[in-house]
Amino acid sequence: MNSQQELDLADLQSYLDELRSSIISDYSSTIPIDHHRIEDLIDRIYAGQSKPTPEFHWFSNPRDLLAAAEESGQTNWLSLAKIEDKGGLISRKALEKTISSEDFDMFFRALWESLPERELRSLPLLVRREIVSDSPRSFQEEAEKIDQRKDLMQVMKAMLDRQPQPSPFFDSLNWASSSLLRLAIARCSCEFFEARIESEDRKLLEDLQELARSAHAYMFSEQACYLSERPVEFHMDEQARTHREDGPAVIYEGDFKIFCWKNTRASQYAITVEPNLENIFGQENVEIRRVLIDRYGIDRYILDSGAEIIQHDRFGTLYRKTQSDDEPIVLVRITNSSPEPDGSFRTYFLRVPPETRTAREAIAWTFRMTAEEYDPEIET
Repeated sequence: MNSQQELDLADLQSYLDELRSSIISDYSSTIPIDHHRIEDLIDRIYAGQSKPTPEFHWFSNPRDLLAAAEESGQTNWLSLAKIEDKGGLISRKALEKTISSEDFDMFFRALWESLPERELRSLPLLVRREIVSDSPRSFQEEAEKIDQRKDLMQVMKAMLDRQPQPSPFFDSLNWASSSLLRLAIARCSCEFFEARIESEDRKLLEDLQELARSAHAYMFSEQACYLSERPVEFHMDEQARTHREDGPAVIYEGDFKIFCWKNTRASQYAITVEPNLENIFGQENVEIRRVLIDRYGIDRYILDSGAEIIQHDRFGTLYRKTQSDDEPIVLVRITNSSPEPDGSFRTYFLRVPPETRTAREAIAWTFRMTAEEYDPEIET
């Protein structure tokens, strides 16, 4: 597209769909990083900021990178986001000269609705949680290590003293995934709109975009760059959630791996144990219990666990299963009014808010309606 053309929303959405897929592909890539190419890009970015060529230190994973950063004694870390934000401003100004203000507003809304922001925030959060909880100890485990003659306050103090803390440098860790989001408008300006940008500024934007698409995680100081390799395995489900049913979802070299269920960090036990009613009922950890129930199958769990039928009407049957230390599970069981090819009628469950009181209210909630509003004359 050029400045003489009007914005075609269909073409724009097609491009944004491809952009979303491309960003997710770059984010989840396990292709080994080309060290020489990345170092050349960073050299040029440093030179553009009037900074000398830094030393490069590569690590197998973000955990080891952060450990080395702490040991270095450095405290003044550079923010790549500031450079990227400057590039974004240049792109926006160029774009405002390329299309009308009305088209710019439509583009901006469409862009941010298309970006996989929630998906790309997942891995940094998972890494943070994994690093912070590398060596958590339960109250019982800690108490057993303390002389039984000591009182409860001493046990509690020991627990607090041993609570793992996040690295003070974690917020200085730059993630390529965050850069992919920040640079999206610059990429659209150059690729889709072909906006006119000064050659020097365009070259910087191209270098920043290539770094975001080809690297993983990094920290910059005046003298050195600390960089992490990509994972060797990165598993996601069809909704681009970090997820794996039979092992760690993210695996780095250096014995750093993360078990994850639908974007939620899980313990190895929660993923690998065979879920059954006995270990679900006996599980005191709420997060582990939720994963086990999900793996067992929430429909099956409701039927097998003796859930209470709290209401039944022509719309379906409402079940409720109370849980210790967690909100109750409430599902409505309905039967499809349209027969299957074999003449049978499919029955399925839908989870609804815990405060739901009737099957009609439950079905209405799935349509974003009140029970009074929902009264279909013809079922499909």
